[in-house]
This record gives sequence, structure tokens and C-alpha cells, in this order.
Amino acid sequence: MDDLFPELEDDDFDPARDEATYRAAIAADPTNVDTYVKLAWLLSAEAGREAAAEEILNTAIARFPDDNRAALALSELYVEQDQLAQAEAVLRELVARRFDDAEGYFALGGVLSHDPARATQAEAALRMVIELTPDDPEAHSALGLLLMQNPERAADAEAALRDALRLAPEDPQHYTNLAYLLSQSADGRRDEEVEALLEDAVNRDPENYTGALEMLGEFLLDRRGDVLGAAMMFREAVGVDPENAGALVRLAMLLCMRPDYAFEAEEVCRRALIFEPGDPTLYNVLGIALSHDPARRAESEAAYRAALAADPDSAEVYNNLGLLLAADPARAGEAEDALNRAIVHDPDEPLAFLNLGNLLAEDASRLDEAEAAFRAAIVRDPESGWAHYGLAWLRARAGDGEAALAHLEIAMTHDGPAGAAAWEDEDFAALWDDPRFAAIVGPRLE
Repeated sequence: MDDLFPELEDDDFDPARDEATYRAAIAADPTNVDTYVKLAWLLSAEAGREAAAEEILNTAIARFPDDNRAALALSELYVEQDQLAQAEAVLRELVARRFDDAEGYFALGGVLSHDPARATQAEAALRMVIELTPDDPEAHSALGLLLMQNPERAADAEAALRDALRLAPEDPQHYTNLAYLLSQSADGRRDEEVEALLEDAVNRDPENYTGALEMLGEFLLDRRGDVLGAAMMFREAVGVDPENAGALVRLAMLLCMRPDYAFEAEEVCRRALIFEPGDPTLYNVLGIALSHDPARRAESEAAYRAALAADPDSAEVYNNLGLLLAADPARAGEAEDALNRAIVHDPDEPLAFLNLGNLLAEDASRLDEAEAAFRAAIVRDPESGWAHYGLAWLRARAGDGEAALAHLEIAMTHDGPAGAAAWEDEDFAALWDDPRFAAIVGPRLE
């Protein structure tokens, strides 16, 4: 289904001159529908002249009721203006005049699909397209994409998307559509097929098809936990399209957490900021990358503050800023303020409570507050190994060995620190001779 309002590529674009040219062409040959459509497109591209474009297209429809081009163009114009009811009316009139107009039904299905409550009507329109043109892969694809919005229709969606792939195996988009649907399987039982489909999509058009590379990167990260493999996919996407801001952001987000990749993360962030200036996510990621180098903490802080200037409600950035400031004992008050702001903006996120607990635990006069912060983190994430480790440390300091061991055991079975840390921390010394301690954290390494 062709775009009836293509982007103008003529560098010598002159609206007034071109309008006069099209009007003269219509006067000379009033039977050429394409000229009406081109004039309407020209007018619609100019702010405030949409009504004039509509008039031209309605004139063409009245003159040539058996030609669908003007009606399709008018419906597209209405869709661009978010006037879906008008677009639907135009298309219903079209298919009433031309009951076998597959393009009209396709466009009608697209308009109806904007409203989830009308999915059944949209499906009927798309099935009419398939009945009229059973070998049209785009119709099968559109039907599959519509049906996948309803989890109960996943099997029907899969069948439609497989038909699209069968009819156009050279189109990488059909591979990614099917891969996306199959990836929604919660148990991961179709992961191998998903990965194969995405690899096929990349191989079909390795020089241009960045969408499959990005999807494959997300898949490797989410389902395989393969950070480096995912980063490789995003690197390839950026290599194909150096201005792909989305791929640059995702690559930077993966790299920034690794000190050994901090330099590359910084470079990627600065490249992405050229295309997305002022983006708070990029400044946040840049701050993380810079924070790995103690000599660049001032630059890291500046990046975080730039992120907050763009998004002053970001709990994540306040948390990261607080963590950075906490590294300087002289700025503990500022760190505490930043972490409290993070909690205000997202009171359900456990990480800021954890970091606040670690900060307060450095002050012997505020251990009760530190314990409250660790407990708040655990309420929000009962399996937070680091919060349980913090509580174990506080309980050990308070002489409550039983509670310390209980929290230490939870910490060791989740994402807490390695057991060696507990052997090196003198606050756990009273428990070192307890056989349960070694059973929980592992043997002491000499």
C-alpha cells in the first residue's frame, strides 16, 4: 500500500511555484487524478492549508468516483490530522462504491485498528483484503500485528505472521514481527526460534536492517543475560546507522556499568548527545560512565545535574548523584539530600533506601536510621541481598548474633557481596568461630 503523501526530495522546492504548476496542469488535463493528489499533498504540507487540500481531493473524488487514489489520499490526510471518524467515513464510501477495492479495505482496517474497542471490525476489513488478494504479504502481516494485541489470539496472530513470512521471505520485517510475538512466551520455550528468526532478519539485509540487530540485542540481554553479546548487536546497529540514537543509547547503557568499558560508554554518549541534545537518559548514563574514575567525579556530577535540569523528577538520577556524593565524606549531607529526593520521587524503589542505609551506617550516631532504611529496602525487595547484608552488619555490631546470621544467610543466597567480605569485616568477628558462619558465607580464604 503506497504512501500517497511521500516526502518531497526536490532541493528546489518552491511551494508557490509548484502550486501554480499543478493548478495549470489540472486546467490543461483535468482527467489526471495523480495531479490532484500531488497538489493536495503540497497544500497539506503547508500549515493552515489542510482545508484547501481536502477541497482538491473531494473535487477529484466527485469527478472520478471509480478511481480510489483521491479517496485513499483524503483518508490519509485525515489520519495525519487525527480525524479518524472522517477518514473512516471516506473509506466506507470508497468500499461501498468499489466493493472489491483491497486498498480501501486495507486502509479502513488501519484506521479502525487505532481503537482497541473496534479490533473486530478492523480484523473483518483486513480479512476482506486477504480474501480479495490472498497473496498480499502486507495484509497478512497487518492482520497478525492486529491480533497479537490480544493475548488470547496469539495462535491466530502467529498463523497470519507465518503466512506473511511465507509470501515474502525476503522481507526482514516479517521475521522480526514473528520473533517479537514468539518472544512474549513467558516460559521461554520458543527462545531458540526467536533467536533464529532475528538472525535470519539480520542476514536478509545486513547493511540496512538495524531493527533486527536491536531486537536481537534486547533478546540476548533479557533472555540470555548476555551483556557483551547484546552490546555487540548494538555496536553493529550503530555501525550500519551511525545516527541511530536509540541504538547508541542502549549501547551506552550496557557499557556504562562496566569500568573496563567506561571510556567507550563515554564516547558513545557524547556521540548520541549530538543527535539527542539535552536527553536526560544520556546525561545520566554519561554520569555513570564518568563515575568509575575518581579523578572525574566533578564531570560525573555535572552530567547528573544536566540530567536533572532536563528531568527534575528523575529518582534514578538523584540516586546516582547521591551515590557519587557519598564517596566524599565532606559531602555526606548533600548525598543524603539527593537520596531522600530519590525516595520522594519514587518511594517504591528499594535502591535509594539501600544506598541511604549504607550512607547513614557510616555515622555511629545514626545506626537506628540506617537500620530503618535497610528495612524499608527489604519491604520493597525482600530478596535484596545487599540490604540484608547491611542489616546483618548492624545486628552483628549490636551483639544480636542470631539476627545477624539470619540476614547474612539471605544475603548470601541472593545478590549480596561475596562471603570473603564478611571474613574481612571486624564487626562480624564475634561470629567467626560459630560453625554456622562458615556454613553460610563459605570457608575462610587464607
